[in-house]
Amino acid sequence: MSDTEQLDDLDDVTAETITRFEILDIQDTTPAPPVPARQGPARDEALKAQQEQTAREVHRVELLRYREVRGFANADFPHVPNLATDEDTDDQVEEVVNRVVPVVYDCTSCGDDHPLENMLVAPCDHRFCAECLESLYRASMKDETLFPPRCHGAPFPYEDASRLLSPELRVEFSAKREELADRNKLYCSVPTCSAYIPAGDRSGRTAACTKCGMSTCTDCKLSYRGHTAVCPRDPDTMDVLSIAQREGWRRCDSCKTMVELNTGCNHMTCRCRHEFCYLCGATWNTCECPLFDEDRLLERAQVIVDREAEGGEAGDAAAMADNLREQHECGHQNMRWVGGSHVCEGCGDNMKPFIFRCRQCHTQLCYRCRHHRT
Repeated sequence: MSDTEQLDDLDDVTAETITRFEILDIQDTTPAPPVPARQGPARDEALKAQQEQTAREVHRVELLRYREVRGFANADFPHVPNLATDEDTDDQVEEVVNRVVPVVYDCTSCGDDHPLENMLVAPCDHRFCAECLESLYRASMKDETLFPPRCHGAPFPYEDASRLLSPELRVEFSAKREELADRNKLYCSVPTCSAYIPAGDRSGRTAACTKCGMSTCTDCKLSYRGHTAVCPRDPDTMDVLSIAQREGWRRCDSCKTMVELNTGCNHMTCRCRHEFCYLCGATWNTCECPLFDEDRLLERAQVIVDREAEGGEAGDAAAMADNLREQHECGHQNMRWVGGSHVCEGCGDNMKPFIFRCRQCHTQLCYRCRHHRT
C-alpha cells in the first residue's frame, strides 16, 4: 500500500491538511550539497543526500497528483506540474528521478569519473570505463600478453565487457577470439597465406587451410607432404635452434617461442601463459632443477641496489639476494608509485612520468603490465 492510499479513508479536511503540510515540509527542506568529484566519505554522504532529496521530490509529485484526484486546490503550491492522468504522473516522476546526480566512479585506468552503468566492474572490483576497455581489447588482439583482457590475473567476463564495446570491435574480437585463446596456434605454411587454422580444421598431423586449400603439418608446422615418419627439417628453424643452444635460450614447448632469461629465477611464464623450467624446459614443478642460478640472482640484486641508490635508498646486494629468494613469487600485490623516468621490466617501455615498484621483490612495472599482464 502506498502512502497516498492510506489517506483514502480520511475525510477531505483531514486529508487536505496532511497532504498540504507534507508538501510544504518537502519544499522547505534544505537542498542537498554538491557532490565532490573524487571518491571519499564526503562524496558518499553527498550522494546519499542527493538520493534522499530525489525520493522526497518523487513523493511531492505523488501528493500533488493525489490532491488533484481528491479535488483539492494546488494553485498555491510553486512548481505544480500538470498532472491530468496517471501516465502524466509517471512521466513527471521519471523526470524527477532523471535529475538526480548519477553515482559515478573513477576509472582505474584513466582516473576520470564515469557513471557505473558505463563501466565494467572487474572481478577484482577495479572499474574501467568504456573507452579504456575498448583500448585494452584492441591491444589484446595485437599483443597476446594482454589476452585474455584481465586485471590482476582475473579475466574480464566477456558477456559483461561486450556491452561496452563498439559493434565493430565486438565483431572483430569475436572473430579472433578462438585464435587468441589457442595456446598451440597453427598457421598455414604457405608464406603468402599464413591464415590461422582453427582446431576444428586439424586432424592428426594434417591441418587444412580453408583460405588457400593447402595442408600444414601440425607437428613441424611446415607444408604437409604425406610424410608418416619424422618431419623434414626446416633449415631456418635448425639455424635458430643452433643459435639458441649456443646462447643458452630455451624454447617454449607450448607455442615454440624462444625465451631468453637475463635475470630472475628459473620459473618461466611464456607469453602464451605456459609455465616451464628455464634449465630443462619441463613443465613447471615437474623437475628437480634449482630455482635460481646464483650468478643471475646476485646480478639481479646488484641491479636493484644500484637503481635504488640513485633515489637515495641504501641497500646491500647480499641482503637483497636473500630477499629475492623469499619473494620471487610475490604476485606484485603491494606496489608503490615512483616518479621519474624508468624502464618497465614487463614490456621494456620507458615510462617517463612514473612507474610502479613492488615493495617485496622490487620489480618495476608500468600501469598496463601491473594490471593487465600479471
